[in-house]
Amino acid sequence: CAEGVVSVAGDALRIFMIDRLGETFNETVVPLRYTPRKFVVQPKRKLLVIIESDQGAFTAEEREAARKECFEAGGMGENGNADQMENGADDEDKEDPLSDEQYGYPKAVSEKWVSCIRVLDPKTATTTCLLELQDNEAAYSVCTVNFHDKEYGTLLAVGTVKGMQFWPKKNLVAGFIHIYRFVEDGKSLELLHKTQVEGVPLALCQFQGRLLAGIGPVLRLYDLGKKRLLRKCENKLFPNTIISIQTYRDRIYVGDIQE
Repeated sequence: CAEGVVSVAGDALRIFMIDRLGETFNETVVPLRYTPRKFVVQPKRKLLVIIESDQGAFTAEEREAARKECFEAGGMGENGNADQMENGADDEDKEDPLSDEQYGYPKAVSEKWVSCIRVLDPKTATTTCLLELQDNEAAYSVCTVNFHDKEYGTLLAVGTVKGMQFWPKKNLVAGFIHIYRFVEDGKSLELLHKTQVEGVPLALCQFQGRLLAGIGPVLRLYDLGKKRLLRKCENKLFPNTIISIQTYRDRIYVGDIQE
C-alpha cells in the first residue's frame, strides 16, 4: 500500500510504515575469507551456509606465510617495527601496516582458484564451520536437499569446478557435485562423497526427493547413492548454459544465459 508494507501474521493484518527510507534499519558486517557467491539457509537451525571463491588469489594460510616471510626479510616484527622486534615489546594493539583490507589482497596466477564453504550463525555472527576446498576447486552453486532415503535427513549439495579458465578460451579440468551431511546439530559439515560431472554445475535444486543439476546446457536428475550420485534422467535440449533452477510442485522452471 502507499503507507507501507502489508503483512499477515496469524489472524492479524498488519501495516509496517517506514518513516525515513534512506536510513539503515540494522546492519552487522561479518568479514569473510573470499568473495561470497551464494548462500542457503540450513532449515533446522536457521544457519547460513555460504560458498566463497576468488580467482587469481592465495589461500589465507598462503597469505599469512608470505606476510611472515616479508617481515623476516625486512627484519621487522609483525607490526612493521624493527625496534619492537628487538625489544620484544607487545604489539597486539598496533595497527597492521600491511593490512590486506587497506592495500588489497596479493594476486596469484589467473589459473589459481581459492574457495571455501562457511556455516555462519546469523544471531551471533560467528562461524561454526569453515571448509577450505583443495586441488584448485571453486564453488559455484549450493542448495539443501532431502532425498527419498531419510537416513541422513537434510543434506547439502555444492557444485564445484576444478581448474576453471576464461582466457584465451573457456576451459576446465572437471566439475564436481559434493554432498555433505550436517553434524553437531547442524553447526558443522561432513563430506559423504563427491561425483564428477563433465561440465560446470552452475545450478542445483531439490525436486521430489532428488537433486536437479544444471550442468552446462544439460538438465540432469540425480538420486543419492552410497559412493556417488546416481544419474536418473536428463534433458539435453536446452540451447544455452543453465544458470538457475526453481521448482513448484511438479513443475521445473529453468533459466539460462547466452555467452
